[in-house]
Amino acid sequence: MICVTLYALKKHILRMFIYSLFILMPLRAEASGTITGVILEPDGRTPIQGANIYLSQIEKGTASKVDGRFIIEDLPFTKISLKISMIGFKDVDKLFELDKSNYDLGEILMKRDTLIADQIIVDSHLELQPANHHSTIYISSKEYHKNLKASLALTIEEETGLAIRSMGQGISKPVLRGYSGDRFLLTENGVTIGDLSHTSIDHTVSADMASFNKIRIIRGPESLLYGSNTIAGVIDISRQINEGLKFKKATIQSLFGAETSNSGMFGNIIYYLPIGPKNQFRFSVLNRNAKNQMTPKGILKNTALSNRELVGSYSYFSQKSRATISFEKLDMLYGIPGSPEGHIDGVDIDLNKNTQKFHFHREISLMGFQTLDIDQRFINYAHTESEKGSSDPSVILEQRLFSLQNILKAEGLQIGSQFQHRNFRPAGFYWTPHTKELNIAAFGLIEKNISKYFLQISSRFEYQSIIPDLYHNVSNIDISQVVKRNFSLISTGVTVYRNWDYWKLSFGTMFTGRAPGIEDLFSDGPHLGVYAYEIGEPTLDKEKTTGFELTLKRLSNKSELRISGYHNFSPNYHLSKPTGACDEEFILGESHPCAGADFIE
Repeated sequence: MICVTLYALKKHILRMFIYSLFILMPLRAEASGTITGVILEPDGRTPIQGANIYLSQIEKGTASKVDGRFIIEDLPFTKISLKISMIGFKDVDKLFELDKSNYDLGEILMKRDTLIADQIIVDSHLELQPANHHSTIYISSKEYHKNLKASLALTIEEETGLAIRSMGQGISKPVLRGYSGDRFLLTENGVTIGDLSHTSIDHTVSADMASFNKIRIIRGPESLLYGSNTIAGVIDISRQINEGLKFKKATIQSLFGAETSNSGMFGNIIYYLPIGPKNQFRFSVLNRNAKNQMTPKGILKNTALSNRELVGSYSYFSQKSRATISFEKLDMLYGIPGSPEGHIDGVDIDLNKNTQKFHFHREISLMGFQTLDIDQRFINYAHTESEKGSSDPSVILEQRLFSLQNILKAEGLQIGSQFQHRNFRPAGFYWTPHTKELNIAAFGLIEKNISKYFLQISSRFEYQSIIPDLYHNVSNIDISQVVKRNFSLISTGVTVYRNWDYWKLSFGTMFTGRAPGIEDLFSDGPHLGVYAYEIGEPTLDKEKTTGFELTLKRLSNKSELRISGYHNFSPNYHLSKPTGACDEEFILGESHPCAGADFIE
């Protein structure tokens, strides 16, 4: 009896021990550690401020403070791969096992990179940036230049979820998760790029990627900080990886390349000129020339292109603020191949874009907010469309765009507002009325840790007013329907994140809206490059789209695995449709319900 009892007691103790192991193991996995350290110059005394400390496997990072110290909290007990980078210094990589609550890396010395300028000051606020959605794509540095092409679409064509619409090397535009046109946003540093690339496939994106350095494809709630029609995401491009860099001495950066498939050559030279501790000038010159494109079947006629860009900017730095004003001039000339149905020799498009920008950044302390950013832009855009060999353009499209955006940032919170005014003025054989478009928006994003989960919520309210010239003659639209249209849009995004040691899971939903633009409502004219005549529908209502996405991501030191599934539903999606050929007795200026491509003749 005693033997049985002892055996039962041992068995009970063993069972309790096994149960304890299973209970304590998750607790161990959920426990959190902290990494600290101080980053110094090679002399071991001078601290380095603004160095980026980043843990790629858990997508978390920070920046070193004035005294060079840094701290990263709430880390899982696992093998840590840490990268420290600072422009002007060589990268430092650390690989270690985080096995205690407080892990001090001590003093970390960074060696100078003699190929870069003496020193660069970077004001970094990584802790204020929203958490990246697991399907967000970031391309910069070596990866960017490895895939660099003339156009945005060709540069990112190998990324998952991307496709291309192309009419030769001068015309290639991205398609994002099956959406094209203005059903996703194309921005530069968070503000619209200001061209007409979203209105027709023969209108190119007004950017030569040799003068840019960073691309983000943004999805999830963060995308609503940029606009409402972001169900497929936002493609945001930037000229500099960090807008706040300042050199201590004059520096030249250059990029040159050639392409054998079109006998093309390009070059971009950037010159930084600091004057004293607070002033810096930046000048950039870009030139690209390419002959007709080579294909497996021979030369594709009338596909040559030339791009020229001049950029000048002045920045003023103080202890807590930075102000930059810049002027940009871009000229692009490209050809579109002909077709037996229409312009046999092809079409030439001459694009000109002049941009003025002003950006103000200040560190503040107001109701928990830490930074204020103000971005003002004025864009004067125009392009002409001409048949090959013709000295007079058939279509002239011009627009002027003014925008003003303000954003307040705190850790886990952003709020902002945007005002945008667009004045669209077509000419030539294009009867769309001169139209003004007014857009006012307010937006915000909040993040919160809830137990083991991380919650990200954003919302955006937009009011859009489209005001056509009521005295402008139209050809194929009922003049009584050319009236002022007002639209109100409310968009919301919610995503829940859950992280393990190497695995990351996100599940989110988006409710977005898109108001019809000037072209959707009042277009009345040809697009020569695609040999089509476009007629708007003045009675269109706004689109509404609901989307769901689930992404599972695994990161290790040597590999990355990402699996995404999404479903988007647009019950009132706007579609174009052919309306037939025109009557041979069509009289210019009279309303006709069946105008089609034949009118171009």
